[in-house]
Amino acid sequence: MLRPLIDRLQALWVQNARNRIVIMVSTAVLAVLLLCGCLNMLGALGSGLVDSLFASGPPVRPTLPAGTQVANINPTFPLPKPTVYGYPNPGGQQVPSSNTPAPTPTPSPTPTEGPNPGGDRIHFQLSPEPSGKAFKAGVTNQIMLQGQPGTVVAVSVFFANSTCVPFVAPGDPVTLDGNGQGSISCDIPANLQGSRVPLTIQPVGGFQQQYDIPVN
Repeated sequence: MLRPLIDRLQALWVQNARNRIVIMVSTAVLAVLLLCGCLNMLGALGSGLVDSLFASGPPVRPTLPAGTQVANINPTFPLPKPTVYGYPNPGGQQVPSSNTPAPTPTPSPTPTEGPNPGGDRIHFQLSPEPSGKAFKAGVTNQIMLQGQPGTVVAVSVFFANSTCVPFVAPGDPVTLDGNGQGSISCDIPANLQGSRVPLTIQPVGGFQQQYDIPVN
């Protein structure tokens, strides 16, 4: 492809002086354009290299003259004013449009003790305390029960390391005899004197009876 072009240029070159001048001027212009393009490319590469070297080096801090004071100014930006919503007082009671306060609901009582299936409560008496309503510390106490004959009653006395619980204490649970009586023994430690211990009486199939018994 280049051979015909070279032959054509040679023919023009030897034809006359005007053609030789045109060829030389065109060649000079083309050389200048190529040189400018190369210089521009080298400048771009050098600038990128210098930028990368400065970016990888330590940060350059501006040097201020001695005695120069720098104002500590934090720019502030206008922020929208927060919207405050009014909430009703949690402790207050909402009053309807008729200005009549709503009635306060009454919680239903939770039974802790009640009758056994025969319709009678299980009554108890404690011994050897003379009052019959308190434990005596440091001795074996008797819990004497009275109720419907044949009722099975489980008795629990709660304190640290207590053995007065069903299936641990001898005879607990107890079945009331034909007169509706029964008893269970419980050893009350001496260190419980002056305190109170919970006593629970649970007839099988009936309601649980709970008491807080003083220890004398």
